[in-house]
Amino acid sequence: MIILDTGIMHVIYKEGVALQVDDIKELATQYELLDPKPTKVLQELREHVNMTNEARSYAAEHSPNLEAVAYVIHSLAQRLLVRFYVKMWKRDKPTKVFNAVDEALKWLESM
Repeated sequence: MIILDTGIMHVIYKEGVALQVDDIKELATQYELLDPKPTKVLQELREHVNMTNEARSYAAEHSPNLEAVAYVIHSLAQRLLVRFYVKMWKRDKPTKVFNAVDEALKWLESM
């Protein structure tokens, strides 16, 4: 996790990671320690990154107060899963899926 010069939090998940509820809680803890808090987040899921159903539910129910979220995915399976997740857990903040980091950053910066 890094904070870019634009104030956007860029979270990069390593290839092959299976995210659990504890991973989501740790990310939330790290977010709470940041000052000032970023209002936009770019989540980059490398190849074969997956989340358990419990982690997806927890993340949706405990999402921090953000202005916008962009997901960058690298496989068709991830694209299908993330789009379903975004539509199923209708968030009150703009959320969009991208294939490239530069596209996602451009969108976040325009928000």
